[in-house]
Amino acid sequence: EFSVYICEPEALTPTRTNEVCGAEVLNALFSGLVEYDAETSEPLLGGDSDRAVAESIESDDQQAWTITLKEGFTFHDGTAVTAQSFADSWNYGASGPNAQDNSYFFANIEGYEDVQCGTSDEGEADCEASPPAAEEMSGLEVVDDQTLEVTLAEPFSQFPLTVGYTAFYPMAEAFFDDPEAANEAPIGNGPFQMDGEWEHNQAINVVAYDDHPAPPNVDAIEFGIYADINTAYNDLLAGNLDVMDNLPPEQIESAQAEFGDRFIDAQSSAHTFVGLPTYDERFESVELRQAISKAIDRQAITDTVKPDETPAFSVVGPVVQGARENPCGDNCEYDPEAARDLLEEAGGWEGPLTLWFNAGGGHDVWMEAVAN
Repeated sequence: EFSVYICEPEALTPTRTNEVCGAEVLNALFSGLVEYDAETSEPLLGGDSDRAVAESIESDDQQAWTITLKEGFTFHDGTAVTAQSFADSWNYGASGPNAQDNSYFFANIEGYEDVQCGTSDEGEADCEASPPAAEEMSGLEVVDDQTLEVTLAEPFSQFPLTVGYTAFYPMAEAFFDDPEAANEAPIGNGPFQMDGEWEHNQAINVVAYDDHPAPPNVDAIEFGIYADINTAYNDLLAGNLDVMDNLPPEQIESAQAEFGDRFIDAQSSAHTFVGLPTYDERFESVELRQAISKAIDRQAITDTVKPDETPAFSVVGPVVQGARENPCGDNCEYDPEAARDLLEEAGGWEGPLTLWFNAGGGHDVWMEAVAN
């Protein structure tokens, strides 16, 4: 048994969870169609992974896919994981009225647009006045318990790579009876099952699920929930916490000396960024967005407050296969004079520009550097 640092999740429902802390818990509670190789990130299935639910994912044209499931996977309530489980979960996640955060992951499945709500005059989804044309996506067909056929809106060769993500996890039939209750105590199909309900802002406890085809090597995990990463690090130093996969930036150098060979320095494709709300008319100007980008000295920030990271010139990190070196080009180069010219061309900016971030998650230092 050991304890792991996380922050308070936004949700514990696969089709809603779209952030790191909730995903860490769901990755223990659920098994997806594929598992990802720790070194290459290649999708593993069939005999290459005991955790992957899929035996095979095949297509002749990269548009019509046949997913064959392994037998023997069950949910933690004892019910079987079937092709219908995946179809029901994906339809639920895609459905406009359900307003799931991960809905867009299903957008390339044929019939996705038919399960979306219409929009109001203000451009917002209005499910009451304009309900979806269909309840289910036409691109999903359950052939039998072990076979699901998926038709995409257009060919997409990387489809097998995507279906191991949180959004595509299967949910038990009991979920649909009471989604809110299931969010507090998820019924997964993974190597761990819930031990009690989610203790908000305190902990989430899971124990080994012995009926999983690949049972874990530990009996239990406590996901300790912290509002501040520095508090978690102090608990790590005191021996009250066993694992942290993220450290306060200012503590990384000292942590290497403190923990010795227990400190693992690994490359990650994690990408932190300042996102601009383009739906806000104040940010419609391309020149304004370029001005903000060129006013940020990425290299100076990484050199001074994030020495373990590299400047981002793409939304795809350099460790990802196929990543381009600098697709952003001049728009990501620090140039205060050009930034001022672009800001003037955009018509300027009135009042303060407020930056929002999740305080206590280790982002305070670099966000302050961006603001300054």
